[in-house]
Amino acid sequence: MNKYYQILQRILVSGKTQDNKKGTIRYLLNEQLTLNPGDLLDIFESHALPERN
Repeated sequence: MNKYYQILQRILVSGKTQDNKKGTIRYLLNEQLTLNPGDLLDIFESHALPERN
């Protein structure tokens, strides 16, 4: 599991909920995500992003 999914899991498990006119969101306070180029490559390779023409 890469860092992206680890932080996503923390948001879902221990995040606070906020309701506003655009909907309900979950967020974490005082969290910082640091990624190196290898982590970014993992994220972009694991998602099916449309190719630019």
